[in-house]
Amino acid sequence: MYYTMTTIGFFDSMGLSAVDYIVNQTELTTLFLSNEYIQKVVTMKKEGLAKTLTSVVTFDEPTKAHVESAASVGVKVYSFKFIIEQGESTNGVAAFSKCTETDCPIFSYTSGTTGDSKGVKLTHRNLFQSTQTFCRHVDLTNQDHMLSYLPYPHSFEQVLTCFSIL
Repeated sequence: MYYTMTTIGFFDSMGLSAVDYIVNQTELTTLFLSNEYIQKVVTMKKEGLAKTLTSVVTFDEPTKAHVESAASVGVKVYSFKFIIEQGESTNGVAAFSKCTETDCPIFSYTSGTTGDSKGVKLTHRNLFQSTQTFCRHVDLTNQDHMLSYLPYPHSFEQVLTCFSIL
């Protein structure tokens, strides 16, 4: 959000064709994932899918086999730890971009139960209006807890997360 970038969440239940559809429609270049999905990305690239995808960031430490397999299809693999270290080494040089209420920090896609997934642009205004509606009806204190039960790509889960950190 601080760099006016957009995130897109994927459900585990989405098949390769649904992921390919979303990657191509949004011209997505980078996926954040766990090691277990690297081979799926390689398979997709070998099948001519996910054409715009050029890199993955894994929350795990990638193995040499992961890096080599992905490189064979033109995808670079980075560890999340490496990305964090690179950011810390800039000493805050990368300036934040001032976002507007109409910027879209999130594209939320359906699971695609009837045809291709449908994408919805969620603006800052949309997210905060939904969160403020919660705030009018529910009083939370710093002693309360939130149990997250929906997958994070679900738009309602993202509103709940915003609500819980306000």
